[in-house]
Amino acid sequence: MRKKNFILLVIIILSCSPSIAQNIKFGNISPKDFDISSLHTDTSKGAVIIFDAGESYFQSNNKNWFTLVFKHRRRVLILNKNAFDLAKVEIPLYVSSSSNSEEAVEKLRGSTYNLVDGKVVETKLSSDAIFKDNYNKNHVVKKFSMPAVKEGSIIEYSYTINSDFLFNLQPWVFQGNYPRVWSEYKVSIPEFFEYVQLFQGYVKYDINEHPTRYATFSVRSYGNILSSTVTDHRWVMKNVPALTEEKYISTLGNYIAKIEFQLSGINFSNETYQNVMGNWKTVGEKLLENENFGNGLEKNNNWLDKEIKKITANAFTPLQKTRAIYYYVKNNIKCTDTKGMMLSKPVKDVFKNNSGSVADVNLLLITMLRHENINAEPVILSTRNNGLANEFYPLMQQYNYVICLAVVENELFYLDASQPYLGFNHLPANAYNGAAKIITANPEAVYISADNLPEIKKTNITLFTDEKAPGKWDGTFISQLGYDESTKVREKIGTKGKAAF
Repeated sequence: MRKKNFILLVIIILSCSPSIAQNIKFGNISPKDFDISSLHTDTSKGAVIIFDAGESYFQSNNKNWFTLVFKHRRRVLILNKNAFDLAKVEIPLYVSSSSNSEEAVEKLRGSTYNLVDGKVVETKLSSDAIFKDNYNKNHVVKKFSMPAVKEGSIIEYSYTINSDFLFNLQPWVFQGNYPRVWSEYKVSIPEFFEYVQLFQGYVKYDINEHPTRYATFSVRSYGNILSSTVTDHRWVMKNVPALTEEKYISTLGNYIAKIEFQLSGINFSNETYQNVMGNWKTVGEKLLENENFGNGLEKNNNWLDKEIKKITANAFTPLQKTRAIYYYVKNNIKCTDTKGMMLSKPVKDVFKNNSGSVADVNLLLITMLRHENINAEPVILSTRNNGLANEFYPLMQQYNYVICLAVVENELFYLDASQPYLGFNHLPANAYNGAAKIITANPEAVYISADNLPEIKKTNITLFTDEKAPGKWDGTFISQLGYDESTKVREKIGTKGKAAF
């Protein structure tokens, strides 16, 4: 009898555990929720994300098309001030420069809860504390900071994003710098739309379900009512550990558990299948035709004639010309933005104003090299802090950086003129992040791996006794830094001065 009761008790606990997390209601906070002992998770990181849930689905709109709806709700227990960054929230939103439309945030609400004399005190997020910043021409950021946050607070917020940009199906991150008790993402996709799903991470799903159902959508352009099979994806991870920095790991972002999506095709009955994603060849052709990327590279650019003649006056071989042009751009064109792969202005204006983004600087470098008939191509990549880029699918949102590949006398030189403390044929450590693509009419993959970036540091310490002062030691300390570390030292000295360093 005892044995049967024990088994029954275990079954009840296991079956109720998920439902408790699923039924967490917004604003339903009690004193027991502040008890960290009930969380049964690592509390050494300064905070615990108790509940993190997202949901994406499609609905028909009054524009005779579809709106992509994303809902997000999060509850966090702040344990100490080292985790106050979780109280500062940023919501990136896509903006279409061609249609002057952008994603909209609705139903944004948030509250901070503190336990005062055994009672829960709520402080609501004020609309005055919500701001919007322009990030670039295709993105704005909605920002807010949770009020009355202190050690021991619980913060909770939720919002909805309505998007007409079906390519922007929201990704989901299950893991990060803080442990998560419950992380869940639901995505409902009608059969009209095909998405490539990209998974990353080593943590297994506790729930991984994909049931199907039938649904109708009111879209007049397709005959008022459309019926479709809808797949309801549901991924859940419980008690997800935080990732911490370890030796010999290039970046944690390449190891966190997450899922991303890329719209690959649109398929309506009685309609021709529309391949949205394309392939690397079509993407390469489009980039080379794009006026903000490769369109100007093939032009005559005779506005450079006089200036390049001065720059290369003492250069007599192709390699000497390459070095002269590289050092001119590096030393004279100030980089104002450290990421991006599209031009913010014409390269002629970059040259004239002596400043531009990393893409401006390196595409100008390519333009100047080609002016001198030096084989130079743009290479796009994803930096370490941006995560790994998929080698096989042309997922352009994964790329955030562009460098120059110069082929001189059958030798390859990878150049980045946006970094003033780098030397010729050196790249910043952040660029060593795996697969990259040379953008030509037939793009090729190259591998800029962290394994190809050896960093050797030599330290020599000499100690000797002082004969005149027994028991006293003197000595010398000499440290020869590796290339990357010495670059960072030069940068610190250049920006802050020797005294500060």
